[in-house]
Amino acid sequence: MTTNDGYSLRLTDQLERVRTTWPGGPWEWDGRFDCAVSTVGKAQEASAREALAAVLPSVWTAARLAEAPAAIQELCARVGGLRGQQLVFSAELGEGALAYCLWWPWGSGANFSARVGAASGGEDDLSLLVRSALAVK
Repeated sequence: MTTNDGYSLRLTDQLERVRTTWPGGPWEWDGRFDCAVSTVGKAQEASAREALAAVLPSVWTAARLAEAPAAIQELCARVGGLRGQQLVFSAELGEGALAYCLWWPWGSGANFSARVGAASGGEDDLSLLVRSALAVK
């Protein structure tokens, strides 16, 4: 794995902050989307969104996706788009790197999935950093 020390450190710092304030279940790896995933219930929704927004301050909805940076639009296209109440939280890390969370409410509205990942815009594989920072087994 090659990574840029500048945005690697920012990514690790931001995701460790998410981990320490996360109200949901443990983080697991979702190989379909190359992201860490955790679930929270409706009672934890506000605190979970607060933990994400503290480090991933840009929030994108289906209605605003056309205004999002190209990297966010490409991410959403890769995962099947944004529908309904789905959101993407994001933060630019510099040098084209991006940290993000796909926030997907379940059909019943009783639970939410948070899928956290990172992309470098280049050849760097950031999945190991995501896994380490969120203590994914």
